[in-house]
Amino acid sequence: MKLWHYALIVFLGGCSYGVLSTFVKLAYAASFTVSVVTGGQYFFGVVLTWLKTINSRPLKLELRF
Repeated sequence: MKLWHYALIVFLGGCSYGVLSTFVKLAYAASFTVSVVTGGQYFFGVVLTWLKTINSRPLKLELRF
């Protein structure tokens, strides 16, 4: 990877924390409970992870003895 890729990954990670806190604040203002907000976060995290997994190419592993 080129050097700017690492900076972009760190920037996107920081943005995701900022967006997450905004959504949590809005959910609490809309009178959602902590368990509903946390469950929604887990659900969307799993869905995004599965979408990434489905859209990626399989990795070929070689066993060496």
